[in-house]
Formats: sequence, structure tokens, C-alpha cells
Amino acid sequence: MIRRALPLLLILALAPATADAAASTKKAIAGPVEFQGDSQFPTYAALGAGIYIATLDRSKVAVMEPENAKDPDDPGYEWPPDLDEAVSEAAKYHMQIAFTLEHADADFATAAARRYPKARLWQVARTGSYATTLGRIYTALKARSKQNEVIANPGSAKAPKAKFDMFGYTPAAKKKLPDLDKLHKSVKKELFITGWTLDTGAGAAAKTLTAGLKAARKASYVYTLGYDGLYDTGEVGSNGRIPKTGLLANDGTKRPAYDAFRRG
Repeated sequence: MIRRALPLLLILALAPATADAAASTKKAIAGPVEFQGDSQFPTYAALGAGIYIATLDRSKVAVMEPENAKDPDDPGYEWPPDLDEAVSEAAKYHMQIAFTLEHADADFATAAARRYPKARLWQVARTGSYATTLGRIYTALKARSKQNEVIANPGSAKAPKAKFDMFGYTPAAKKKLPDLDKLHKSVKKELFITGWTLDTGAGAAAKTLTAGLKAARKASYVYTLGYDGLYDTGEVGSNGRIPKTGLLANDGTKRPAYDAFRRG
């Protein structure tokens, strides 16, 4: 009996202190594909994030004006190499990938959808004549695949007068979530909430994050709630300090907000 018990004791001693959270599309996260040469997707999976948020900025991808703007292989485009890895890693860890399109038009959206055919979530950030641009991007993405979901994010709490599938909303930095019921009743669409940041250097962030994730999980009209920042930005603020907004410090130290997100 003692001999049989020893291996079990050793297993318990070597087991991690916390288990990975089950993946849920109710939780999304934005952050680096790699950090110090290592993929961060095992961490995203451990946090239980079911969606990885990435940005595609036309002003950066189109290094020259493309001759055929709908063709992802046009020499005018230079696609971020880490996004190929992100798509592969997301699939490996059974995560969806959502692209936020910035400074985009319908042709660029078509090229992006052809470049990343497994992506199904497309958030359109505000640009130019937003309602017109959004409508054209919606038509272009639906022409590529009816499974594409187009998320409008006009940068306000007011729904644009154009076709879209979900309403994207970015909460104010370092603030609690707005009244989700009120927002949903106003826009009359499923909510895709991303880009949330908090002051994770303070203990209150964990409570705020826990409350937000709980509210999102209970609300059937919330598709996902996403946090922006696995690590601190590394950018020095106006006070001469690096803002503490990451779930992890840049040295890998877990903040209380990390476990709050994992449990949420």
C-alpha cells in the first residue's frame, strides 16, 4: 500500500498550483504572439481565452499602393509575419482569431479575408465616412464567406446606419464596464467588447475584472469580453513611469488580475 501511495504523492507534489481554465469565447485577449522568443499561446490557453485579437492596419500593410488591392499576393502588401504564426497557434489551441481592421476599405478587407481564410471575426474600426465604409466592407466579407461575422466599432455607443452583425465597444481605459443592458438596448445587437485595460498595479483591478467577466458571462447578448495586454506596454507614460496594465509584469510576475481573468 505504501509503495502504491508514493507515486501518487510525487504526482501531487509536482502538480501545478493552479489548473488551466477551460477555453471560452466569452473571454478574448490581445497581446504579443511571442515574448522573448517564446509563443504566448500556451499562456492564453491557460487563461481560458477562446479568442485572440489581432490588428490589421492597412496603412502599415500596404507599404506601396497595390495594383490589385483585392489580391493578398500583390507586391504592394507586406503582411505581418507574426500573424501567420498567430493563426496557426490559435488553431492549435482551439482559439478563434479576430482581426481588427484599421484604416481599411472593402478591397483591403477582401485581401485580408483571402490571406487568412480561417478567420471569421472581423472588427471594423472607425475610419473616414464610417457608415459607408462599414457597409462596403460588410458586403465584401460576406461575399467571401457567409460565415464571416462583421463587427462595427464606431468608437462610440451609437450604432452606425449600416449593415453589421455585432456591435464592438472599447471601454474607457482604466474604468469599469458601462451598463451592458443599456448599451445592448441602445444598439440592438450582440456585443463584442474588447480593448479593456485596467490599472493592474492596484489590487482593485482583480475585483473589477472579476465583476466584468461575471456580467459578460451571464449576459446572453455579450459575445465576448476582451482584455488588452498580457504584459505592460513598456512605454513610459507622462509621469515618467511604465503604466501597469498587463496581467503579467514584463518580468513574468503574475498580478492578481491574472488569476481573476483565468477564473472569470
